[in-house]
Amino acid sequence: MSGLTLSAMHDARDAEDTRLLAAGEIGLLVESYYGVIIDRCRAKARGNEEAALEIAGAVAERLLSELKRGRAYRVPFRVVVHKVIDWKAAEHYRRRDVAIVELDEDHVDGSAADPFAKFESDYDLDLLFEGLSPRERQVMELRWREGLAIEQVAQRLEMTRNAVDQALHRALVRLREKVCA
Repeated sequence: MSGLTLSAMHDARDAEDTRLLAAGEIGLLVESYYGVIIDRCRAKARGNEEAALEIAGAVAERLLSELKRGRAYRVPFRVVVHKVIDWKAAEHYRRRDVAIVELDEDHVDGSAADPFAKFESDYDLDLLFEGLSPRERQVMELRWREGLAIEQVAQRLEMTRNAVDQALHRALVRLREKVCA
């Protein structure tokens, strides 16, 4: 497909989006993107249909609520749709990870806990953290072993929050590649 054709498609889509917004047809506008939303959410959920539908619902809900409040965007609506999908997918998995940790901590009877569980957990993390840079490893250790908040990690390592976020992101990308390889 040539760039001109793609550009013409984007221009046509943007014109239709503008027309629907001007007419106050926000439901129709969001509905016109629902196929794209579902497909992208399925890709983000990696085959988990329930998660994909939950994320897609959250995306549609956010788009509709922002449009109903009269939110205007400086970029084409199609770009907004893709960004909201990214944000809602990330939020979904962050929430899920926190819920799993809380469930494990709330439902484990300390007297019946496996005495080797902490050792095995630490050993597994040591193996996972191999290959990370020293700074990434420090950040991951404080975040996942000690359970510090990002702000606390930044304070302890005398870093900015942004630097901690970047180190966490790089470390998680490396870990994802390692685990999925």
